[in-house]
Amino acid sequence: MGTLPSISFEIRLATVEDAGAIATTHVASWKATYPGIVPQAYIDSLTIEEFAERWRSGILNPSGAKIYVADCGGTICGFASGGRARAEIPGFSGELYAIYLNPEVCHRGIGSRLFRAIATDLQSSGHRGMYVWVLKDNPSRGFYERMGGRPLTTAEIEIGGKTLTEVSYGWEDLSAAAEHLPQP
Repeated sequence: MGTLPSISFEIRLATVEDAGAIATTHVASWKATYPGIVPQAYIDSLTIEEFAERWRSGILNPSGAKIYVADCGGTICGFASGGRARAEIPGFSGELYAIYLNPEVCHRGIGSRLFRAIATDLQSSGHRGMYVWVLKDNPSRGFYERMGGRPLTTAEIEIGGKTLTEVSYGWEDLSAAAEHLPQP
């Protein structure tokens, strides 16, 4: 793979007006990433309208979660969300809930910057460590390893009637991790 052209973008907090674009990115990413992993009928059932409502609700009623978007010249090309850990993993009080990019903008530094936004936000909110859950068969799993995450544990999850394995990756010290993350 040759060098990809750079892309201009800014990372900012999501607004309710971004919900539809976040949903579009979310669904497009699932449709590009999960065929052959998640049952196709489940992937085909995903709708932008349903996801837009979920993201609109999440932005309006954040419950401590933060949602950041990558704004590529007025178009949302990626997003990440995170907040207080939803499951107890000792030493990890923060969680990266989701990070998705439009497939055509991968490998341009956008995911790294979104990751950094969540890690920095969690650290400033008093969290020392964070983790993320990712499907074991997700081809993008190596991203978390490149970002310095170490495998913590596995769990089974059911999606579309199929049992899948998730792997959690963790960062014990967000201040140390931040030193190695790409700068804005």
